Amino acid sequence: MFITDIHYLATDSEVTRVSLKMDAGTGLVEETKTFSTPEYAKRYINYMKVQYFTIRFGRWLAHLRILHHVSQASYYKSPGRDQAFIRLTDLEIYCTQHPPIEKVSSRILKIQEYFLTVLPATSNPSFKESYKNSEGFIAFAKQHAPKEPVPATT
Repeated sequence: MFITDIHYLATDSEVTRVSLKMDAGTGLVEETKTFSTPEYAKRYINYMKVQYFTIRFGRWLAHLRILHHVSQASYYKSPGRDQAFIRLTDLEIYCTQHPPIEKVSSRILKIQEYFLTVLPATSNPSFKESYKNSEGFIAFAKQHAPKEPVPATT
C-alpha cells in the first residue's frame, strides 16, 4: 500500500473528516473517514502510515534476505551483514505490533546504518532501487521522529 495523499476535509464541533488516497497495488483508491475527534483522526493517519511503512519495509527486507541467502559471493557473507539483518528483522517484528509512529521513527534512526549494510552489491541490478528505498525509509523516520526540545540560549 502506498499512501499518496492525506488531508483533513473538515473539522467542526462534531466530527473530523479525513481523505486518504492510497495505492494498494491494484490502482488508486480514495477513502474518506469520519472521526469523532481530531485526535482519533490523527491516530488513524499515524496508524495507516505505520502500516504503509511496515508493508514496504517488509517487502524490501524480504528481497534483500533472498539475495543474502542465495548469493555465493563473499560480499554477502559477513558477520556485520548478519547482525544488520537481525536488527532489521527486530524492527520488522516490532512494527507488526502497531506501535506509535514516533517510536517506529526513533527505532529506525537508531539503527539507520544497518539499512546501508544490507544493500546488495553495487553491481547488482537492484542496488539503485534498494538504496533509494533505504533512503526513503530514513527520510520517513526523520519526518515523523519526535521533535527534540530546543535548548534555551542565554
